[in-house]
Amino acid sequence: MSSSTCTNGPMRDAKFQALLAVVLCLGCVAASAAQEADASGVLRAAGVVQVATRDDIKKASSYYKDMLAHGVDEASIVDGSLVVVRMLCCRDNLKASALAYLYNPRAIKVAPGDFIEFRIGDAKAPNTPEAFSSVTRVLQPVDQTDGKCWWDPRDDRMWMRFVFCEWMPAEGWVKQDSKMNPAWYKPAGVAGSN
Repeated sequence: MSSSTCTNGPMRDAKFQALLAVVLCLGCVAASAAQEADASGVLRAAGVVQVATRDDIKKASSYYKDMLAHGVDEASIVDGSLVVVRMLCCRDNLKASALAYLYNPRAIKVAPGDFIEFRIGDAKAPNTPEAFSSVTRVLQPVDQTDGKCWWDPRDDRMWMRFVFCEWMPAEGWVKQDSKMNPAWYKPAGVAGSN
């Protein structure tokens, strides 16, 4: 064995170890950002797919029972108390759209095609309505033609598009550049959070 082989082997291993450390560090940063985007109290945006009636909610007994188990008063379960949204746009197969089921505690009037804002629920508050991810407001109704929100990027041929509103950066929203879960979100506790 030549001496150059012996010296290059450990050097190559050291370079590999350094590169591996950088890759792992970048992975941790990406995972940390993804975790922050899904943390309790964070605001996210989505497109409404369906608004459930009270009868729909009762027929989907698991949702109805879950709402009651989390302390939602039965009288508060009305038309619009449950909203189905897509986080990613726009394939016919909704499974590829990152669907979410949101509680609408104030029964804010929403319609399919609206862009809405919602707050990530508090997993540390089990058996309370605060555990649910909940609708906070309508960002843009479906029929608003001069809207400031859209599925981004604005290319109908793409499918992993996410809701973007042109005012988001100025209001403290942050872009999550995850390839599998791209999104804009507003961290919990940022001034002006709804």
